[in-house]
Amino acid sequence: MTVAPPNPPSSPPPPAGRSRGSNFVLLALTGTVLLVFLLSLGLVAWLVSGSGGSGKVSQGSFLQVTLNSEVKDAPSQGGLYFDPEEVPPILTQVTGAVRHAKDDQRIAGLYLVLDSPAIGFAGTQELRDAIASFRSAGKPCVVYSETYTTLSYYLASACDRVVVAPTGVGLVTGLAVSQTYYATLFDKWGIKADMLHVGAFKSAVEPYTRSGPSDEASAAMNVMLDSLWTRWVAGVADGRGKTTEEVQAWVDHPSMSPRTLIASGMVDAAAFPDQVRGHVLQAKDDGWVASLSEPVTDDDDTVKGHFTKLSDYLDSTESDSSSMFGHKKKIAVLYAEGMIVDGDGGGGLFGGSDVIADRPMTKWLDEIRKDDDVAAVVLRVDSPVAAGCRPT
Repeated sequence: MTVAPPNPPSSPPPPAGRSRGSNFVLLALTGTVLLVFLLSLGLVAWLVSGSGGSGKVSQGSFLQVTLNSEVKDAPSQGGLYFDPEEVPPILTQVTGAVRHAKDDQRIAGLYLVLDSPAIGFAGTQELRDAIASFRSAGKPCVVYSETYTTLSYYLASACDRVVVAPTGVGLVTGLAVSQTYYATLFDKWGIKADMLHVGAFKSAVEPYTRSGPSDEASAAMNVMLDSLWTRWVAGVADGRGKTTEEVQAWVDHPSMSPRTLIASGMVDAAAFPDQVRGHVLQAKDDGWVASLSEPVTDDDDTVKGHFTKLSDYLDSTESDSSSMFGHKKKIAVLYAEGMIVDGDGGGGLFGGSDVIADRPMTKWLDEIRKDDDVAAVVLRVDSPVAAGCRPT
């Protein structure tokens, strides 16, 4: 019997080649990723090149400055949703622009819009001094607001034309300070605040250990308020051409409606923004207040040309600043804003933490000290209270 030889073992099939469809999908994905990358680069370049204003300053225009809650003393620290194009100017930029515009022949006046500004008394005084310097050049300053508070009116009184909205309100009621004390509440809950109190006038811990202010704390607070109020009354009286007694009477018997604000002499007119903007070029004329009730004959584009936005003006003066800082020696400006705390402070995902931390502050000062190009440093401090430490 003949036996057939066994079949040779079959070799494994060759690996399947990549199909034409798979190659097409991979190529499409690669092209899409590359296209998105190039578009992102282009978008970044466009944002950088287009950031800021146009830098155009119209001859004979009014510099328009709008103060709102976003104007701060210190620069923004950024964060996850930080947009460089939407960064508002800081206070020093605003005051610098107003002072620069004083001698700028292209700028005929200043148009100030107060939209609930959030700057404190010191910042208000700084800007007020800049406006007073601007007015000393014989250029008019027009201020507009829907609401005047004690602090915003102090700033507005530096201008020679003060306008309120016809639906506006006056809230100039003076200065006041309130403080909450927790000792009585702590006693009811059986809580004892263990604090070290050194010095009769060191009253930071009193809210946790007392049910009311000590005589020393009350005296210190009254001295501060009296000092601020004396400056406020004198400044408003000088700006509005009134006596200090008349200004004090405004606060003792406050005017709230536009009609009573005008009758008392606190403001000059009640008008809407388009009326003020349409007649702003005649702000120096004696009949300017009466002209606000007349129709605006210029079209919107013409009226728009009567103003130079602050962002455009800052861009136009950037070359001047560059030439100034082109010298070898420079002055560094270090901003310290927030409570004074130990440690690093930290920034976080959504921006700065608004604290003055000793470690980064010490590091920055040390870097400035070692920089041979820095001749001096200006430290701008905006801090409500210390937390037991200070920058070294």
